[in-house]
Amino acid sequence: MEQFYAILKDAINEEMRWMIDHIYEDYKDTEDILGFALSCEKILRLYYGADIHEQIKDLLIYVLYVYLDYDEDKIELFLGEYDSQHNRYIQ
Repeated sequence: MEQFYAILKDAINEEMRWMIDHIYEDYKDTEDILGFALSCEKILRLYYGADIHEQIKDLLIYVLYVYLDYDEDKIELFLGEYDSQHNRYIQ
């Protein structure tokens, strides 16, 4: 989760970093990287006024693959099907 947090924080403007810091504080003692990613997505979508799901998903897949050594099948199982109406993954 630390890798996702660091990359995301570097990718956004300074004004939004404090929001990501607060979300990270809620998740840092858990292994819920998916919950953290979706919480960040909600806040960033409100701020930017655009659907950024694909960008967050791509970043999450990158972190899972490169840093956590998930293979493609494991990533697909981990992410499952995305329910855009409820902003969550169905696993």
